[in-house]
Parts: sequence; C-alpha cells; structure tokens
Amino acid sequence: LANLRMIGEVKAFHITSVLETMKKKDYAYDSIKRMRAILSSAFNRVHDEQLIVYEVLPTAGCRLPKRKKVGQKTLAPTSPRTAYPEAVLDSLVQAARSIDKRKNIRERWTCLILLLRVTGMRLSECLGICKKDITFTKDKAFINLHKGVHDVDKEQSAQGKCWAVEDLKSEASYRQLVIDDKELITLLKMFHDLEHPLVKYATVEYDFLFATKSGTPILHSAFNKLFKKIRESAGIPIKVHEIRHSVATILGADSSIPFANSAQFLGHTKEVFIKHYVHAQEESKSKIGQKLTP
Repeated sequence: LANLRMIGEVKAFHITSVLETMKKKDYAYDSIKRMRAILSSAFNRVHDEQLIVYEVLPTAGCRLPKRKKVGQKTLAPTSPRTAYPEAVLDSLVQAARSIDKRKNIRERWTCLILLLRVTGMRLSECLGICKKDITFTKDKAFINLHKGVHDVDKEQSAQGKCWAVEDLKSEASYRQLVIDDKELITLLKMFHDLEHPLVKYATVEYDFLFATKSGTPILHSAFNKLFKKIRESAGIPIKVHEIRHSVATILGADSSIPFANSAQFLGHTKEVFIKHYVHAQEESKSKIGQKLTP
C-alpha cells in the first residue's frame, strides 16, 4: 500500500526528469523510448485495474527528450538561447497586431503574444489557462497557473487525443500572475466572455481561454506555425521560448527588483533563474565603464 501511495504521487515532471537524466548519461535513444513505453504501460495498467484512479495519467503529454544529431565526430549540442531587448519584443507584438486581415484573428494572436511578452510564461502554461483561472478587478487581472497543455501522439495517448493536460514543470511553476497592461486586460476580458463548448480530458471538463470553435485548446503546432509568420513579419529570428529568456533578462537587469521576486514571477528558484535565464546584454557593456568612472 505504501508503494502504491508513492506511485500515486508521481507527476509528469518527475518522468520528464528521469528521461532527461538518461539523455545526459548518453543512454541510447531507443532505450529512452523503451523506458517511456514501459512506464506508460505500467501507469495505464494501474489506472485500468483501479488500483489508483488518476485524474491525469503521469505519462500523458510527457515528451521524449530531443534526439541529439550525430555529426561526423561530435554530437551537435542544442543551440544556446538568446535574450532580446524590450524594443524587439514590442516589435513582435506590433507584428501580431497586423498579421491577418480578420479582426478576430489579429486580436487572438495579439493577446497570445502580448501575454507571453508581459509575463514570460511558458507556452504550455499559456495554452492551458482556463476561464476559471482568471479574475478581474477594476484595473488588474489575476491569472492562477496550475495546468499546462502539450501536443501528444494521438496513437500513444490514453485519452485518444492529440493534446494532453498535465501538471506544471515544477512546484515553483504553480503561481499567480498579476497583469497591469491595459491592452492585455481588455483582450483577456474579451476572450473570457466568449462562449465555447466544454471539453473533457480524463473525466475533467475544461473551459480553455484560448480555444478552437469545438472548445479544444490551441495546439503548440498550430501556434508555432503562425508564430513563424509573425516573427518573419517583424524580421526577428526569435524562438518562442526566447521570449521567456528575454523577459527574465529584462527583470534581472532591474536592480530595484530582487532576483528572488523575478524568479518567483517566472516560476523558478532563484538559482535556476540566475544560472539559466539571465543573459548578458551587449548594449549594457559600455555602461559598465561609465558606472565605474569616478
């Protein structure tokens, strides 16, 4: 019974961590795939035999680590993230405002890009927001993050869907964000008032804020397809996750905001925030000498 209780506490980010560790230790990619299949089979059996009834299976939406590309001599490492200044992020939002002739399409993508730019949240967190997660006051909006949406292989999904709702990446990811941007608040209210059918995933009904006409969440693949057009229109080679790195760097450069607060806002520990998300800024190098000159 104790072991079953421990199995019931396993979350998606635990399994992802195991697979990533296998990748770092240079396990064969087929071995990593086999491990995921074994875990998926085990959790499905526990669920089907009602030893433990999961609201969301831990393996649902759990992605395999990206396969390393093998060159002639060495393995090609993942390209490093780049942080962009505020002006670049603002031009990305401006490109979203004119991406389509249809007003409703422009408003949706402006809201999505502006939300990523203002909060630095992960794309999965953004697409997983439900209407009940947002509350409004006179001049602010409050978003509670507690679920994420990922694309999955429909054939491997226990729910038979091409998307999955799963727990966030870590305990620090569960947080509340306060929105002050007036344009973003207006757009959020507009999408909050739109009516969509409820969709069920693992016996739970969801009312996604950013939904298709059938109520299903926008997929990562669909988002990335249009994001490519937006960044081409803006003339910026930025990646979606680099918006998050840029926001982190902007916050890290503000000496009036403690690192601990910025890390909490982005859903990280202070150590991870400083080590992986705060980048050096080229435009700030010249200011160092000026600052230290008597």
